[in-house]
Amino acid sequence: MNLPSLRATERFANQMILDACRGAKRVHIVDYGILYGDQWPSLIKALSERAEGPPLFKITGIDFPSLVNLEKTGNRLVDYAESCGMHLEFHSIATAAWESAQPRYHLFSELLFVNCQLRMRHIREDGIIDSPRKLFFEKILSFKPVMFFQSVVHADIGSPFFIHRFDGAWRSFLARLESFEETMKLELIDQSQLDFMDKFIEKCAMGAIACDGQNRVERISSYKTWDRLARKGQFGQLPVSKRALEMVMSVWSGHENFTYGMDENWLLLGWKDVVLNALSVWEPIEKLPRFKHQ
Repeated sequence: MNLPSLRATERFANQMILDACRGAKRVHIVDYGILYGDQWPSLIKALSERAEGPPLFKITGIDFPSLVNLEKTGNRLVDYAESCGMHLEFHSIATAAWESAQPRYHLFSELLFVNCQLRMRHIREDGIIDSPRKLFFEKILSFKPVMFFQSVVHADIGSPFFIHRFDGAWRSFLARLESFEETMKLELIDQSQLDFMDKFIEKCAMGAIACDGQNRVERISSYKTWDRLARKGQFGQLPVSKRALEMVMSVWSGHENFTYGMDENWLLLGWKDVVLNALSVWEPIEKLPRFKHQ
C-alpha cells in the first residue's frame, strides 16, 4: 500500500542522496532491510536524468533470508535501471546477523551511502560488550560512509518487562491504526490489502509485546535510544536539508492529524500527539579524506 510513512522516509533519504552525489561518478548504496527495493526506482530515474549523465551505480541489498528473495529484488531493480538507460550493479547479502555483513566496496573511489529505513528495530540488543546493536554501528563506521540514514519506528517499548511494553505499545499501535484507517479512506483499498495490513499489524504487535528472548523479533525503541547509540558509535548528526524537508512535507501534509516537529536534527513524524517515526542522517565524526569520486 502507498502509506505516507513509507513514502516520507524514502523521499527523505533519496533527496539527500541525490543532492550529495551531484557530480559523483561512482555511487554505492548499502541498504539494510531492502525487502523488495521499492525505495530505489525513483532515485534510479532521477540519476539517469542528470545533466552530467548517470553515475556507475551499485546497490548492496541486505535482508533476512526468511523475508525476501534478494535475487528477485536485484533482478527487478537491474531491469528497471536498464529501462532508464542506466547500468546497475546489484549485490545481495542474505543474513539475519546484519552486524557481521560485509559488503564489497572501494574505500576511496566510491561515494558510499548506508541506508536503513524503519528496520533498525530488527537488530537484536542482547549482550553488553558484544551487543549486536553496538557491533552494527561499529561495522557501519568502518565503511566510512558519506551519509548514514537512520529512520526508525519510534515507541517506548524497549523495556524487558511485559507490562511496560504493553502500555507503550498500546499508545503507539493505536495511533498507527488510526493513521492507517484515515489513509485508507483516501485510497481504493481491496480486501486482500486489508487482510495483509491486519496480519502485518498483528505480527508486529505480538513480536513487540508478547515475545521474549530469541523469539522477540520486533525490538522497537525510542529514537533517543538510537541517538545515543549513534553518538557512542562515533557518528555526528547532519541537519535535514530544506529540499528533503519539502519532499517529506509533500507526503505528510495530506491529513490535518499528521504532525511533525524537530528535536535537534531528528525529524519527527506523528499522528496527533504521538510520534510514529523519526528520521535522521549521520556521518562519521572522523571523516575519511576523499579525493575525486571516480
